[in-house]
Amino acid sequence: MNQKNPVIKVTNLTAGYDTGPVIWGVSFEIPEGVVAGIVGPNGAGKSTLLKVMVGILKPHSGTVLFWNKEYSEVYKRIAYVPQKEEVDWTFPATVYDVVMMGRWVHKGLWKRITKQDKEIVRQALETVEMWDYRNRQISKLSGGQQQRVFFARALAQDPDLFLLDEPFAGVDMKTEETLLELLKQQASKGKTVVVVHHNLFTAAEHFQWLVLLNMHVVSVGPPEEVLTSENIERAYGGHLPVLAKLSQRLSSLREKPTR
Repeated sequence: MNQKNPVIKVTNLTAGYDTGPVIWGVSFEIPEGVVAGIVGPNGAGKSTLLKVMVGILKPHSGTVLFWNKEYSEVYKRIAYVPQKEEVDWTFPATVYDVVMMGRWVHKGLWKRITKQDKEIVRQALETVEMWDYRNRQISKLSGGQQQRVFFARALAQDPDLFLLDEPFAGVDMKTEETLLELLKQQASKGKTVVVVHHNLFTAAEHFQWLVLLNMHVVSVGPPEEVLTSENIERAYGGHLPVLAKLSQRLSSLREKPTR
């Protein structure tokens, strides 16, 4: 984990919609080579934050830098996977077509698809166990299969940074476990993964870095430092029924021997 040279640096970020700001004065850094989670209650501004980071939403104030550069300078190195609800699943495209879109960012609209591109797409689909579905319309897939396909598109882009908005929402347990393992594999290769997520148990067990958000940043750092009783109460506005169980889980993680 390289904390000296952060992949993402957000400074004094305020953003929202016509009704007003959703996040205020948000500042944090995310180091290289981790699976990081942006966690917090519903309405905390997690998805809004991600949209500002990739330029979908313009901030009221503040800055977001990737490798100390603006998004427009490094967007080819960043793969963004939106929430399922924001995708038009009726669009007439096959699984193969969707994953090939991951190659477009490197080629532009008018360059030919090469054998190398086709091989990258094949490998991405095989990685998420969706190669046999390559000719199926995306509208005919289950929710878990659709998420696998969109992660395959991100893999085909071959980015250095993955930004995923609620990738486990509405998926089956097997798909969640598969995606978690794939995310860890990417981090082990030195890539950085940022996941908007709501399940604190998953975050505690599988993520190495957390941003706990509720309109403001409550805490940033490793899970055992972020998910304290005090921080959770500040973020969620009181005692949670799961707080005691979460504390036990974190205690067991702290007691695991380091390798």
